[in-house]
Amino acid sequence: MSLLSYAGEGFPPVSGGEKLTAADWLYIHNYPLLEGLEGAEMDAALAFLDAEYTVFARDAVLLRDGGRTDRFHLLLSGCLQTEMKLPSGEKAVTGRLLPGDSYGETEAMADSEDGSLVSLTAAEPSGVISFSAEGFSALPYGALEIGMPLFRRMTAMIARKAAEARLRNEVLSKPLLREKLNTFFAQCVRRYGSRTFRIGMDRSEMADYLGTNRSALSRELSAMRDEGLLDYYKNSFRVRR
Repeated sequence: MSLLSYAGEGFPPVSGGEKLTAADWLYIHNYPLLEGLEGAEMDAALAFLDAEYTVFARDAVLLRDGGRTDRFHLLLSGCLQTEMKLPSGEKAVTGRLLPGDSYGETEAMADSEDGSLVSLTAAEPSGVISFSAEGFSALPYGALEIGMPLFRRMTAMIARKAAEARLRNEVLSKPLLREKLNTFFAQCVRRYGSRTFRIGMDRSEMADYLGTNRSALSRELSAMRDEGLLDYYKNSFRVRR
């Protein structure tokens, strides 16, 4: 674990000797909380958020179910997954995070007595930046210049994630895969304003989003195409009716 510093030039190593790549910094710069920040502003934001970079081994636990934390995470490399403990004692994977994805903003800001409903683990060796939300709870006067803009960005980001979660829950509430796909495609038509669109997920990611497996998804998409309901190529789709 090491504190992160940008320094405004190139792609410097974090303290401790680890080297962040150009791709790592691209994910950092594209993270809505830090987007557009450069140089001294980026350093001030990273310091305010107590940013730490860690490489987690496979199966390492970042957050246990029932646990509480004031930290949230941005994945730079590898893969993280959320898991829920079933009544049987078995664990079910409920989501996957890929590089550029973040997790835990809502939980970190909530300051709730309730613990997390899921655990967050590394599905493979993963480079992660964790941030602290503690600074938002009582903004010191000297940090207002950077803290208030970050607070506004954080609330906007949480609102967007809540809207995305609502849309996914609308899909997952359907009992049959065909109904889930019809709901998902109807949302896409509304979002893109066209019956022809391209989604930012491959088949495995789309299957995870829909709560199914890749084989079942491929069969259902093929059936819908055969019935004249849609056309598709890779992640491009055209809803016919």
